Amino acid sequence: MREVKDMENFLIQAAYDEKAVETASVREITASGVSLVIPAEYLGMERMEGDPEDAEIYGFNSEESDGVAFFSLIPREDALPFGDVDSVIENVHEILEESQGLIRVGSGSTASGRPFIYTIIKNVTEEGVLQYTLTLQIALEDRALNVQGFFNETGDAKKRERAVYSLRRILSEPWAADPYDPTFTRGRLMTQAERAAWDRDYPTHALSEARKLVKCLVEKN
Repeated sequence: MREVKDMENFLIQAAYDEKAVETASVREITASGVSLVIPAEYLGMERMEGDPEDAEIYGFNSEESDGVAFFSLIPREDALPFGDVDSVIENVHEILEESQGLIRVGSGSTASGRPFIYTIIKNVTEEGVLQYTLTLQIALEDRALNVQGFFNETGDAKKRERAVYSLRRILSEPWAADPYDPTFTRGRLMTQAERAAWDRDYPTHALSEARKLVKCLVEKN
């Protein structure tokens, strides 16, 4: 099990808006020489065997999920194409495996005006755990900040899916579909329960936590 570097209590009560998770409390860190604002519940984590040696590691545990995020610098040319969402979607579709599904590709500028781009992909692990993988990159001068996050369902995480599925008869769209191409049918397609509108009701769900980190990194940096 990954150990926490410091045991200070950063547990908070988050506030949420109608469409996506709002960051209620934040903290400042320095990761790979870059000053960042991240959600306050993220704690510095001890490095484990196999972790990238050049990455700073932060993680959290919540009622329905746990997660870890690796912060590192990469050459600008190795980053995803900033602003070119369509090509990223196409590339993700090409490499998705049967156990994976695309949730979101987003791009824009952070609060300080730096270009960013990110993907969220879900994956069912060999152990049957539903995991959401976040790749978020922010352009710097000649490099890019690379954030790789892994968010796992824990506890009774399926209650979100059960609750939304019970409403399927009044939902006007298919239960599961690719968010960008209705003709794409391979893998674990995004479900109605994974839409951002449900994050407010299930703020500690793994996907809600992934979106929360994106929102904080984009709006506070």
